[in-house]
Amino acid sequence: MSWTVVTRPTEPVPSLDEVKDHLRASDFTDDDADITSKIWGAITEFEDPMLGFLGSSILAREIEVSLPAFQSCIPLPCGPVLVDEDNYLLVVAYDDVNGNEQVVPDSVYRVLDPETSCRRIALRAGQSWPQAASGDGVVRVRYWAGYDAEDTRVNNFKTAVKLHVQMTYDGETVTDRNLPETIKRLLQPYRSMHV
Repeated sequence: MSWTVVTRPTEPVPSLDEVKDHLRASDFTDDDADITSKIWGAITEFEDPMLGFLGSSILAREIEVSLPAFQSCIPLPCGPVLVDEDNYLLVVAYDDVNGNEQVVPDSVYRVLDPETSCRRIALRAGQSWPQAASGDGVVRVRYWAGYDAEDTRVNNFKTAVKLHVQMTYDGETVTDRNLPETIKRLLQPYRSMHV
């Protein structure tokens, strides 16, 4: 199994205005580019699924998992998985034996434990996966991982980013090896058990 980020977050959480309020720097714009860079730096350090301290997504991003065949359960890395069908699609696609892309109806499978480290796709009772072609990447799952920006469970993450930006704005060097205990405690609820 392999996976890749298809669509990355485009808006920082917390926003530039929220961080500037925290820094008491709302009255001027001279440092906006620097503060924005520090926000994205903290976000990447904390929750980028490939680089981050947490090993899971907080900001919503689209992920694609590729498999050489259907499995009884398909793990969904970088969660939690956003399952709001109106805003975040989850699509299971595959190449059939003739090499044509097909989409598996959601009546065939379901998402189990979308907010835990055991999140996965499993067959519904009495269902089976269709016949797929042979080869790498013939089965693909696209979904959105992270939290909706309005979800109140993101508040600890926002506070951790603000504190990290404040420290770097004040000239301190911060790495995941010396994150202050306050920031670690704020981030702990989001940390993947697999990190």
